[in-house]
Amino acid sequence: MDYYIQTLPDDICKNSPYKRENGIVLTKIPYTQDFKPHTTTIASEALRGDKTSLRWLVENIGVDGGYYHDFTLPFHDFKAPWVGGLAQGLAISALVRASEHCKNPIYLEVAEKAFEGLKKHCYKSGWIYEYPGVKSILNGFIYALFGVLDLSNTGHKGAKRLYNRSFSTFIENLPSYDLGYWSRYSLMNDTPATKFYHQIHVDQLFALYRVSGHPMLMDYHFKFKEYMSRRFCYAKSKLVRLWGYMDTPLFTEDGLLKKYNKRRKWLKTNNVVSEDPHFMSKKGVPNENK
Repeated sequence: MDYYIQTLPDDICKNSPYKRENGIVLTKIPYTQDFKPHTTTIASEALRGDKTSLRWLVENIGVDGGYYHDFTLPFHDFKAPWVGGLAQGLAISALVRASEHCKNPIYLEVAEKAFEGLKKHCYKSGWIYEYPGVKSILNGFIYALFGVLDLSNTGHKGAKRLYNRSFSTFIENLPSYDLGYWSRYSLMNDTPATKFYHQIHVDQLFALYRVSGHPMLMDYHFKFKEYMSRRFCYAKSKLVRLWGYMDTPLFTEDGLLKKYNKRRKWLKTNNVVSEDPHFMSKKGVPNENK
């Protein structure tokens, strides 16, 4: 299905560990050996045209419209089960597109239900929270905005109102994501985004400009893109990120070296990359075996 940008925030695009079970991608939960469904990755697969993933979105939505995750993540302080705005937005986008493509009203009904879940669990005062209590992650906010926009384009008045409010909040806060040499991942701290997410920011801003026409989006698209072309900017972003990791001693139980080795071992085990025969090309052409 045609989407705003090519890169999606799923395990496949990030080259993270995953496996398939009955046609569904299961995410490897950091830093464990457990593989579980993650709506972000499944909705990404549905956006690529995978019918099994689309069916999962229809069958696994909660009674209140939330896609509940029954695992925790080590990066933020929240407990399972939880509902996230990024996953809700991607699911809405996949379902709306399926409704338009297949002319099946069930997909739009589920998209509207997922929107209610987003409002209940992930929205507050113009912000769409990627994770519970975490409102300012830039890529997650924009992916969620795309989903709300897709639903609003079907004539859904509630989605239109929420999109307008959230878009205004986003524009108001966009300058705060500029570090002067790179983009922030979120407003929680001054840590620069990784190169992967910085490129997503560049692409998202251009896509959002195309649908909104707001000039500030194009300004920051070019500014962030210019940062990527400068070796000094990229090197500084990596050094600042490393310096942030140096807050803990090197050899303690939670130190930098232990964390590095723990992540390296976790990534190495059962890691499946884009050679997966089920993976679709970046142009969205389905694999013949799918």
